[in-house]
Amino acid sequence: MEHYHAVVWLDHRDAKVFHITTEEASERDVHATHSSEHQSAGHKDRGKSGKRPPIDKDYFEGVIGALGGAKEILIMGPADAKKELSTYIDSHHKEMKEKIIGIEAADHMSDYKVIQHARKFFKREDRMRPLLGQQA
Repeated sequence: MEHYHAVVWLDHRDAKVFHITTEEASERDVHATHSSEHQSAGHKDRGKSGKRPPIDKDYFEGVIGALGGAKEILIMGPADAKKELSTYIDSHHKEMKEKIIGIEAADHMSDYKVIQHARKFFKREDRMRPLLGQQA
């Protein structure tokens, strides 16, 4: 089911994508496909080598696919994954870049808290925009 608003919470291992309205939400999980060394990376998503794994294009493409149909997108998460997704979208899916209306730092949260935070965010953002047919 497509909704106008979507939020993605992600780190370098997992992403949760929610398409939301004021009353319902649908969820889709996406998991990274990079090597097991990086899957068990630990602190700050670094592997045994101490270096960050390369961008997992299949992972980001899965997240982008899960966001399909959304008109406004909020990206949330810890560390750099949220910025890396935004940069990837800017480089590979320029048509989607304008749909990203917020990028926020957020530690691990329950699904409920992610959805509630996103609803408040979108409600606040929607009030700041002029109504259709009105000039800004």
